[in-house]
Amino acid sequence: TVQLASLVATDGLGEDDVRAALAEHLPRSSAPDLVVVVDALPTLVSGKPDARAAARVVEAYVARAAAGTRSESGTGEQDELLDAGVEVVQHAVAQVVGVADVGADEDLLALGVDSVSSIGIAARCRAAGLAVGPADIHTARTPRE
Repeated sequence: TVQLASLVATDGLGEDDVRAALAEHLPRSSAPDLVVVVDALPTLVSGKPDARAAARVVEAYVARAAAGTRSESGTGEQDELLDAGVEVVQHAVAQVVGVADVGADEDLLALGVDSVSSIGIAARCRAAGLAVGPADIHTARTPRE
């Protein structure tokens, strides 16, 4: 069970590097159980940290790790982060188009995603720490892409 998780944005550092740095500055009992490294921390429109979006990223990461699922490309930590990113996109699409659930391989055009809704989806993804723009959403066929 994860008691304390840390969502960290770094300039190319991996989980091991972050853990080593934390070990230098924190007592072992204060170190996080889980370190999730992302490209950027989720923020609100105001620029302040978005704790809810950060929690969703960590929850998706934990769920994937607990299920033991991996993407088709491999079995490493990077694949788990990619899967967590896919879940963030799925959640954003579901919110914007108003459906309860969106599959990772579901056709976005069939769901009604257009250039206007792509803007809202991209904004939610960026708030969750994903470097995704409206053009990325509009040209993707599925949340996994």
